[in-house]
Amino acid sequence: MTTRLLFFALVAFAFACAAPVPPAPQQSQETTRGDADITGVITGMQANTIRVEATPTESRGAKAVVTITGATSIRDKAGNAIAASALREGQTVKVWYNGQVAQSYPLQAEASEIRVQ
Repeated sequence: MTTRLLFFALVAFAFACAAPVPPAPQQSQETTRGDADITGVITGMQANTIRVEATPTESRGAKAVVTITGATSIRDKAGNAIAASALREGQTVKVWYNGQVAQSYPLQAEASEIRVQ
């Protein structure tokens, strides 16, 4: 009986001492985003897609056809939001993908963020 009472007392004490863990503070996307999925030059544009090539002068290398949606964040060098219409062929950009990536060549993905360099 004493052992059970001691056991329940210890369990109750453990629960009473365990404070809830507060949620982690929100960090900016800048610090949590990590490395871009592709960094390269815009070599083509059509409707809501851009073609990004890491090394456009080579036939091989990282290449992606990236879809821009209403949820895509597009930013200039200073971090200011810009419209997709401000993107131009020849600009260097960093792109982060959102969701699934079609493993074709060039790969195809939806952009969550595009940053002009």
